[in-house]
Amino acid sequence: KELEEEEGRSLEQRKAELKARMERELHEVQERERSRVEMAERALRDELEASLSLKRSLMEREEQLMEEQQRERRERLERQREEAIREEAEWDAHRKRQQDLRLATREEPRGRPVGLQTTLEQVTL
Repeated sequence: KELEEEEGRSLEQRKAELKARMERELHEVQERERSRVEMAERALRDELEASLSLKRSLMEREEQLMEEQQRERRERLERQREEAIREEAEWDAHRKRQQDLRLATREEPRGRPVGLQTTLEQVTL
């Protein structure tokens, strides 16, 4: 009977040891799995942050390009406007010269051009 009790205790002790070992192993497996999950989450978070950073950089660059294009467009329009003003001023000056020339060479009623006096008229004046 004592032997049976000892074997029973021995069996109970082995069961307790086995149970403790299985719990430790389960805990280790769970710890490793938790660690893997954390590493995977960290990797995903880092990848997401890198992706967002890249997206922000691309958006900033796109905005810079748009601003640059608008600036270039404004500068081009300003140059065109200045060129049009310059051409208009040149054309106005040309028309004025033509008009002055026509007025200077217009004939008086006596058949002489206006503004051109004969030598005799110059002498008598």
